[in-house]
Amino acid sequence: NNSAIINDSISSIRWAFGDGLSSVYSNTTHHYLYSDTFRVKLFAISEYGCMDTLRKTVIVNPNPDANIFINDSIQCFKYQNFTIIDSSSINSGTYSHIWDFGNGDTSTLRNNAIQYSVPDTYTVKLNTLSNAGCTDCMYKAIVLKPTPNINVIFSDTDQCFNGHFIVFTDSSTISSGNLVSKWYWGDGDSSQQRIDTHSYAYPDTFSVLFVSLSNNGCSDTLNQNIFIRPMPSAS
Repeated sequence: NNSAIINDSISSIRWAFGDGLSSVYSNTTHHYLYSDTFRVKLFAISEYGCMDTLRKTVIVNPNPDANIFINDSIQCFKYQNFTIIDSSSINSGTYSHIWDFGNGDTSTLRNNAIQYSVPDTYTVKLNTLSNAGCTDCMYKAIVLKPTPNINVIFSDTDQCFNGHFIVFTDSSTISSGNLVSKWYWGDGDSSQQRIDTHSYAYPDTFSVLFVSLSNNGCSDTLNQNIFIRPMPSAS
């Protein structure tokens, strides 16, 4: 308020902010609860009841409402498939956006398919900027859990039935956490020993399945055919 009068004094001031609220303080601040165009009025009244009114337009532009959609924010490293989408909105006008995926990569695309190079926890940040210069941002965490690194050794995969002897060795590892592994021999039997042997009751081709499961729920598998050959019948 810079109102003035000559040879008199101003006895009262009243602001009407255009949203139904008002103030009688000469200098004041006001916070609007929603974006819109408001007609602000200033009423200055002298001690003799003379009044003047000043009108000005105040434009309160909307901020973008930043919002991130992630198809699954907790995944296992080997089979990761992150879809990260800008699902922001704005009441009027337009906005642009820029992503920071927490691994040094950025993007201005709306929809993103992201692959991370190491298991870790990453913070995804979305910055939005409206055509009127208003901003909003949002953060979401992505947890990428380590997957078992399968490393198994078969002493042999092709033997004759009589006297066959195969050693199965599990040397699998994981970068953090613990592993539980299991062999499925392909004949209905199984074992949880890291190093084991198995004898088959008849010659055939057996599909051995090895499964390694971490305590964080991530797993990996490996299949290997074992050939047990029939013996000739000499006569």
